[in-house]
Amino acid sequence: MSKKTLILCVLLLALLLSACGQAPQPPLPASTQPEPKEPVVIGGVEYEPKNTTEIAAVVTNETIGALEKLPKLQSADLRGSDCLDAILAYIAAHPEVNVRYSVPVADGLTVENDATALDLSALPRHQLEEALLMLKYLPALRELELGALEDGAPAARVREQYPSLSVSYSPAWRGEALDLNMTRLDLSAVSAADAQALVNWMPLLQALTEVELGSGDAEDPNIPWETVAALRQAAPQAHFSYSFTLYGKALTLDDSSLDLNHIRIYDQGALVKLVT
Repeated sequence: MSKKTLILCVLLLALLLSACGQAPQPPLPASTQPEPKEPVVIGGVEYEPKNTTEIAAVVTNETIGALEKLPKLQSADLRGSDCLDAILAYIAAHPEVNVRYSVPVADGLTVENDATALDLSALPRHQLEEALLMLKYLPALRELELGALEDGAPAARVREQYPSLSVSYSPAWRGEALDLNMTRLDLSAVSAADAQALVNWMPLLQALTEVELGSGDAEDPNIPWETVAALRQAAPQAHFSYSFTLYGKALTLDDSSLDLNHIRIYDQGALVKLVT
């Protein structure tokens, strides 16, 4: 090895040894750090992922996934959005986010998800049935008013599905609210269908003491005998008045005995079984 080559090797070794003893180099200036993620666009508005804690936007099934790109989100106002099932799924996955949304219960009736009371009494029956399907989107609901009902089926379904919900309604009969405090009821001119519809409400008429059924022929009554029996069974506290003819003989519901001597019976007593 030449003298010149030896000197170069010694200088290189000295340089390497000095480098090992130096302190760690400071980090690169901030300007050279990786750029933050691009803004998240929701409803045409840009949100910075790093510092966005609240938003107000209308989302769809296709765009609601963008909320996942906002890790610091605390409040989301999504009123006006119609992807309610997707919103519920987001709420379940992110209980730390306070989410507000609106529910189109019926035409012209929109309520917010934090509603505790809802009045559906102004809705016709077909709209009421549709509105009841939207109750699952109202988790804070505690009181529900259904208005006048021709039957209690809607209320029964709601109570079965939402046992903690207080459901109120008033019985309706022949298109009008039924007075639960009535003491007298005249059914002499009602149809067989209307009389049958009343059977379910009769147990609610605890103040009822007198029911007038009118008069007719036992063979062709205005109210079928089966319905008369159901009405009487449903309101045992009430007195039922009905005058009728049986095989040509005048009778009433108050008669305790039936004398058919010398009377022609042509149906083997079938009418007698119905009446009694």
